[in-house]
Amino acid sequence: MELAKIAKKPLVVFSMDLQEEPASTMIYNNLKGIVKCSAVNIPWAGGIELENLKDIAVVTGAKLIDNKHDILLSEVKMEHFGKAKHIRISEFDTSIVDGNCTKDQMNQRLDQIR
Repeated sequence: MELAKIAKKPLVVFSMDLQEEPASTMIYNNLKGIVKCSAVNIPWAGGIELENLKDIAVVTGAKLIDNKHDILLSEVKMEHFGKAKHIRISEFDTSIVDGNCTKDQMNQRLDQIR
């Protein structure tokens, strides 16, 4: 079962606007030891928040999931999740180390930005 695989690994959710109900569920899951998880709100950055989320998806090898793009939350599968060797989260900074990104994927994203 896919849920069992997810529960064994820490989960980091990046969001532009994390709502109260999902945040409460994450806190409950952490307290009960169901899923070790953290949430990072992408700060307002003059309208480029979505671009920041796209960058994070590329660096980790994840797929961007929202109601306006290809994948809805109800359709999420294991292959949509990204990976990183280490993610460090503090009050003001988040660092992703050794993401699951190929050189080709990075070059494609750089071409999109240009």
